Amino acid sequence: MRKYLTLAFLSSILFLFASCGMPTYHDYQDEIAISSVSSVGGITYKAGFRLTLSDPTILDKLDSNTPSILLMYSLYPQGVSTGFSSQFLSYYKGGSSTHHNGSPAVFDEGRLNNVEYSYEGTTLHLYGMTGNDGSSLYNAPLYSYGPIIWWKGDSGIDSENEVAYPYWYFMIDVSNSNSADSSFNLVLDVWKADSSGNAQLVADDIQLYSYSGQPFYAQYSSSVSSRLDYEYYREKSPNEDIYVNLFCACCVLPGDGSEYSNIYWSSLTSDSFSI
Repeated sequence: MRKYLTLAFLSSILFLFASCGMPTYHDYQDEIAISSVSSVGGITYKAGFRLTLSDPTILDKLDSNTPSILLMYSLYPQGVSTGFSSQFLSYYKGGSSTHHNGSPAVFDEGRLNNVEYSYEGTTLHLYGMTGNDGSSLYNAPLYSYGPIIWWKGDSGIDSENEVAYPYWYFMIDVSNSNSADSSFNLVLDVWKADSSGNAQLVADDIQLYSYSGQPFYAQYSSSVSSRLDYEYYREKSPNEDIYVNLFCACCVLPGDGSEYSNIYWSSLTSDSFSI
């Protein structure tokens, strides 16, 4: 009797999935990749990231708001931690066991939830940035920059059914440096390039500020001692030079015509510089 009950239960579960539709997941790592770069178009920047796209048959079925780019930062003096990347994989990318079925990035007081790293006794976090008008640049689905228009026209992919602009560059430099109080903010330039590597500027001088809408500082001092993002420097000696670690990830959402249902994040890629 128990055997028949088990079979009946399994049959009911299969019937439920058949009636509702099984979710389908896709790992976009063959279509979307991010790497750190230092220059584009003959210009060298403090830091930067290159997004590489391929396979228009997959990309053309994404939500119209994506692909989109999320930029974050963390302030501490050493090289970038792999601890952030592994936690981002587990909490937002979804991990390998869930077929890359991720979730939207969620922030609390500018800090990315569930992703932290302990360094020299201090718990560090990833922070989102704000724009020149104080608006958040870490909200789904557009995040810091999106959507990325990878085709030739504004209404669809080009007639040759290719990714017309497979390379996108998100380059960051320092802007509005103030020697009087050592404050500065970051500026983002966005470039795109065709398959031959011919790059053109898409958007320039996008002003980036800290999670609180305030500038960054080249040196830690008592005037910024209450800032959450200076958590490492609060535990150290004052007047220490600031080290900026930047992080970038690409998010895609399924569109109406997509056969896949999962949110996908690329791996978290990093770059850094000192002030």
